[in-house]
Amino acid sequence: MEMINKGCANKDFCVIKLEGLKMGSYEFIEHTADMKIRAKGKDFVDAMNAAIQSIIDIINKENEKGLEEKIKIKIKEKFIEDIVVNTLERIVILSEINGIVPTKGEVISFASYKNGYELEAVIFGKKKEEVDTVIKAITYHQLKIEQKDDETIIEFIIDI
Repeated sequence: MEMINKGCANKDFCVIKLEGLKMGSYEFIEHTADMKIRAKGKDFVDAMNAAIQSIIDIINKENEKGLEEKIKIKIKEKFIEDIVVNTLERIVILSEINGIVPTKGEVISFASYKNGYELEAVIFGKKKEEVDTVIKAITYHQLKIEQKDDETIIEFIIDI
């Protein structure tokens, strides 16, 4: 990963160019209702890629293969929490609308501005009449984004 603006934290604008897939890991956490996921990575992009993959794995329970279809997602929001929820929600919605079972996805760019954030992702998949698992919503309830020096954790709940 290359930072365009090395002093990114104190500047008005920061763009991160991504080279190759970076992905952390995710795990399902016990929850009384719905499903809670904890995605981890060495930075926000890693953790976000893990979160994206968790959604893909839930929708694609049958482990379908194929990269024939491509969906580009671009989200621009004032708050990082909205970037997370709206990106994941867009994957669910566009997969359903386009009749695609997602098989792979990744963040292709992430930018931090003085007044917000922008994330671009690409999702690949296979045409299919019905998806294996229908996700009703990605919720803000108990949403947590924790950024440490060497790790970022994103926790979120999905309504199935």
